[in-house]
This record gives sequence, structure tokens and C-alpha cells, in this order.
Amino acid sequence: MEGKMTNTEEKTLPYWKTRLQELGLTKEQNEIMVVFPGSEEPQKKRLLTAAGKNDLGILYLDLKKEGDAYVAMTTKEKQVHEKTGVETIETVAYYNIRLQKPFGDNKYKLPADAPALPYLTTPVIEAACSKSKFIIPVLVLVEGSLKALKGAMHGIFAIGINGIYGTRARGKKDLHPIVKKVLENCQVQNLVYLQDADARDANMKYLADAGQRPMNFANAVWAFKKATKELKNRPNCFYAHVKEDIGQKGLDDVLIAQKGNEMEVVEDLFKLREASKYFQIQDLEKDLKNIEDIHDYFKVSNAKQFYNAHSDALGNEPFYFLGDQYKYNDEEDELKMVLPGIVKDYVLVGNRYAKLYFELNSKGLPEPVRDVRTESRIISDFMRQGKTEKQAKELMLQIPDYEAFCNEPDFLNFKQEHVIQGRFKLMNLAYPLEHEPQDGDWSTIRGFLEHIFYNGGNSKLSVGLDMIQMYYTKPKQKQRILALVSRENETGKSTFLSFMRAVFGQNMSIIGATDFRSQFNPYIVKSLVGVDEGKIEDPTIIEAIKSMVTTDYANFNDKMVSARPVINRVKLIMTTNHIFDFANINEDENKWFVLEVGKIKNKNNDLMSEMVREIPAFLHFLRNRKLEHFTTTSRFAIPDEAVETEALARVKENSTPPLVAMIKDYIIDRFQEHNETEILIDRLRLCEALRYREKTDKISAYEVMVSLKRDLNLKPSKTSEHFRYPLPMVDVVENEGEEGLLPSFNVEWKYASGKVYTFKREDFIK
Repeated sequence: MEGKMTNTEEKTLPYWKTRLQELGLTKEQNEIMVVFPGSEEPQKKRLLTAAGKNDLGILYLDLKKEGDAYVAMTTKEKQVHEKTGVETIETVAYYNIRLQKPFGDNKYKLPADAPALPYLTTPVIEAACSKSKFIIPVLVLVEGSLKALKGAMHGIFAIGINGIYGTRARGKKDLHPIVKKVLENCQVQNLVYLQDADARDANMKYLADAGQRPMNFANAVWAFKKATKELKNRPNCFYAHVKEDIGQKGLDDVLIAQKGNEMEVVEDLFKLREASKYFQIQDLEKDLKNIEDIHDYFKVSNAKQFYNAHSDALGNEPFYFLGDQYKYNDEEDELKMVLPGIVKDYVLVGNRYAKLYFELNSKGLPEPVRDVRTESRIISDFMRQGKTEKQAKELMLQIPDYEAFCNEPDFLNFKQEHVIQGRFKLMNLAYPLEHEPQDGDWSTIRGFLEHIFYNGGNSKLSVGLDMIQMYYTKPKQKQRILALVSRENETGKSTFLSFMRAVFGQNMSIIGATDFRSQFNPYIVKSLVGVDEGKIEDPTIIEAIKSMVTTDYANFNDKMVSARPVINRVKLIMTTNHIFDFANINEDENKWFVLEVGKIKNKNNDLMSEMVREIPAFLHFLRNRKLEHFTTTSRFAIPDEAVETEALARVKENSTPPLVAMIKDYIIDRFQEHNETEILIDRLRLCEALRYREKTDKISAYEVMVSLKRDLNLKPSKTSEHFRYPLPMVDVVENEGEEGLLPSFNVEWKYASGKVYTFKREDFIK
């Protein structure tokens, strides 16, 4: 039973003890005599035991005995000597770990580098090791070792398999050798492959292929049927699943729910085709003769059959079935294909076709890329997949067509498409999150974040949680640059970036300084950008980074489009080993939250995987947490005093004068927002612009002139020249209430004459 613990249980009992109680496994049933590797004499060992604080360790037994003792399955494991640090390869007992917090869809963790093996219950081992050929009336192969163990506790000869295809060894078509050995040693009359009650369920997750899951289960049954074909003395073979209407999912759930009435469950299973109360069982020779029969039973033969079986859940919303997108049309009472799978990687935006694919960035991480494709190239791609030229041209008309891109990272109510004014369809550059919020434990994440935001004992955890919460719940809110600094390695800085990437998926890029020099900047439309660098020497890159978190618009230059303005949603996280001078931060600047991070004391090689398992619980916490520092008086939503740290003060002491930073910010923002190649401006207009931006009248034209000469080595033109400069502009958005979708730039330019300073784009934008 994969049931959720109550809060009381969670506080009083670790997960592994709770599972033992649920299973009803007594101490006498749990303890057996086992020959362990490295020991000649049998030892009393537990079948189920604690693994760490909460997880459950499951001991796997080999298909043999030594006297009255069982023999532990073994595997090779790398071990490091505690004092010398010398690595050795040791033979150890094979334990499969049932995780309290699943890792994605994986509830179990196998030994490192070990193959997935069947779980042999003690009745099966006793039968296979019997001197005479033991008769097993019904042998059940069931996914999951705990299901098999619970079945064995009540008289079922059961073997636990790893995954729905676990009836076979990986990469092989025959039955798993261990299962075959049991069949050879025993006289098995009936062999049952048992799945859970949800085997035929559709996958209803947003944008997922609804039909792929039941198709996978169907194909696993077909693989099992084929694997049994060549068996000598082949038993009668059956496919079974828990009935879908009884409220329990797996074999263990049913037996636990029917406490005191377990024999009725067992007897129903043993009825095979006649089972009616707890199981539905099909004969693989009489009922499911071929792959077509199996697909028909799972309702995946075609889209119409699938929709009819799941119409209550699917309704009138578009859904994917085996790659193609369908939608039920109420008016015509007909299911129609609206997007063939063959075209799903292509889009038409404006007047350009593009293909979406992934490539590795400078950090070796996959980044989605949209690259221009010509019509003839796409037709050629379709024809290479077996389509005629006529069919390929018809498919071109079904490629999704958008007026433009939009950048709307709304993770609480995500939409892949936005339609405004009832007719303009825009393609969202953001992505849905991979994890769904779910109440649960996130203690590993909390411990890690307490370390990251420790701040020398003056913890900034509440500030850090506020920022991360707003990354998730208020992704359009501007945020300060979070800079994690340390002299040492192994502090967790890069792990923090990886963790944020695991939370936000393709909505975050982790890049290096070299990416800022590229002519393409796909990261500019991300919600989060991590810069994992030691020290960025080029001051123009640092200025560009600072500009990224304050400008409302940025020039997006992807491979499929020339530079064009997009709404800027970027929040930046930096890591560096340079604690004094990784950036120029002037005294009055409030764009930074700098934290010095200490070395991790207790290294945990499984830290990242444990945190990933906790992401759903972490998101649930963030979604229901109240922001502690939120304010409307700061453009960054958190007051300046909340982010003051010694690390920030130290960098400010080593930074350039404030006026220089203001001038650079203004120039970079102009290049970013107006796509100018060269800026001409005199000291008077520059002074006016800085006063307006900084909301101060304490800047004088004389100070601007001195700073330009002394700090930037710039001189004015010898003669008066004509130039233009933008007045403070207001962005007009007409979008029927949907914030930030189709920006209309109302820029008023004023013309003047004077002795100008010249700023070239290449000196400020790399």
C-alpha cells in the first residue's frame, strides 16, 4: 500500500516502521537465518530493515539454500576506507531501497551499478530448492518486492519484478533467467503476470501523452506473452490486474484493506479466469491471443476507442494519443485529429517556420533551440518519414501557426498558448513545471537551504525562501541578483544552481561567461538564469548582467529570428569563488543579494537525488507559505535592509564609483531597449537622464563630465553635433487584461545639439 501517512504517524514513526506495520509483518516473519557475504556461518537477518533514517531496506535472497539457511543475493560495491581514503571493491548483500519520497516515478533505489533482479520470496525459494519437483498451482509475477512479500505472507507463491518489463532481463526477449530457473526447478501449473488496478488509466498530466501509459502496460503484457512462448513444459499463462472499481491499487493494498479476510482475496486470485471480486484475469491463449487483442483490452487500438473509454476524464479538451493531438467536437459529435504527431516539433511564427530541438550549452546542459527551417526542408523531412510529397504538403498546413511569441511564466496556471483579443494566438516561450505540488516532507531541502542562507550565523533563510517562493508564485516580479560566493570549493553553490534547475526545468538556463559573448541569447527569455563562473573579468558582461534584472524589455536573438524586443522576466543567480571583486557594486546600488557560503560539513552523495524527490512537497510548501518580507515600496519586493550582508559590504568596498555604474547602466539599457548601434549624447542630457532614472537632483553635469573623463576615458567632440535621445517612455499594452503580451512601444525622441560623447554598442554589449 502506497498510502499517505497521517501527520501523527509521520512525527512518531519513521517510514520503514510504518510500512512494516501496514504489511502486518511480525518479528518472527521478518527475521530469518541468512548466509551473508564474508561470513561462513548463517546469521539472523531481517528481510525488511531501516535504510538511513526513513527509507526501507529490502534484502534480496538468492535461489539457493545452505542447510536450513537462506543465501543473500550479492553485488559489487565501491567502498572508501574512513581513515586512509583508499577505495576498494567489496562484495556486499543486495538491498533494494524503498524510498519514503519517490524520485520522479521511481519508488525504489537499486544498488549502484547493479542490475535489476527479481525478488524471491521464501516460499518460492523453498519450492525451487526442494529435492523433488515441487508443484506450484499458481505462480504470480507482480511488480514490486513488497507486493510479492505481502502475497507470500498469505500463501501466494510470488516473485516481485522490477518495473512492468521486469519479467525479462534488460535487453533480452526471454523470461528473466531467475524466473526461468524457478520454472525449471518446479512444476508450475499456472503463471500469472499481475499488474495494478490503474494499468489501463490514461495519463492526465498537462501536455502529457494520455495514451502512452496504458500502451506501455499493454506492450509489457505482449512482451511477457512472447517471452513465455518457447518455454519447455510451458504452464498456462495469464494476465491479471486488480479490479478497477474496488478502491485499492496493488495486491498489497487489497490484502491490507481486507485484513482478516485475506483468504477470500487469495481464493479469488486462484480462480484465474473465474475471478470476479478482486481481480480481472485474462487467459493469454484464449482471451488475448495476439497484440491486437491486448491493445483492444487496454483500449488503445485507436484514438476513438481510447476516447470512448476515458471520455469522462478527457471531456472536450485537446489531448495527445500516441503522439497525435485530438479534440472532441460537440457540434459534430466526432473526435477529430487536430495536430498530427509528425508535425509537433515544428511551428510557424509570423512568416518563419522553425523546428524545436535540444542542444548542449557551455555547461553541458540541454537547452531548447528553435532553428529556422525552410518549407522545402520540412517537406523533405516528412518524406524521409515515409510520406508522399502530396501528404507532406498537406501536413505543412497542420503545423501550429502563431502570430508571435510571448513570455508568460505563470507556473500556477500555465498556458502553452495565449489568445488575445479573441484572434491573436501567441506561442509561450515558458514551459510548464515538471513537478506537481504535493503535501509531504522536504526536510532535506530545508537542511540544504539552511546551509546556503546561513550567512555566518545571521541566517537569511526567510529572505531566501521569499525569493524562491516568488520565483515560483510571482515569476513576473523583478528580483535582485542572488550571488553565492566562497573561497572554498564543495560549498554547495553549484548544487544550488542544479537544484533550482531541477525545480524550474527548462525555465532555467545555467550558463557561463562565454554565453554572453554569443550572438544568440536564448537564455534571455528564461525565468531564471544561473551564471556558474569564478570571476567575470569583462566589465561589460557584469554590466549586462546587472541590466538584465532591471530592464523591462530585452532583445531576444534566437536562431530562428533576428533580434526583437521581448518582455524581460529574467531572475539571476551567480556563483563565484571571488569574494572581494567578482563585480562592481556601488554603495547606493540595491540590485544584489550576496551571501558567503561555507563548506558543507557532512557530505551526502545522494543529496541531489533526495532533494529532487522532495520537490513536490517543497512546491506545496511554497504555494501555501506567507511571504515574510514582501513590500510594495521596493521594485524587488524585498526591502534593502533585508538583504544587507557582510559579503555585500565587502564587494562594495572594492567597487568602482557610483556615478560610473549609473552611466553604464543607462547606456546599456538604451542599447538593450532601443537596439541602437551607437549613442551620441552631451553631458547635460546625460545628466538629466541619470537624475530621472535615479530619482535624485544631486548629480551635476560637471560631475558627469569628470567621471566620463577620469573613469571611462571619454572626451567630448570638439565641435557641436546633432543627436537624439529618448524621453522617459511609457509602454502601452493592449491585451484585454492579460499582462505583458503584445507590447506597443511609444517612444518619444527629442533632438538637440551639443558637444557629444560617443558610446559604441560593442564596448557595452557583448
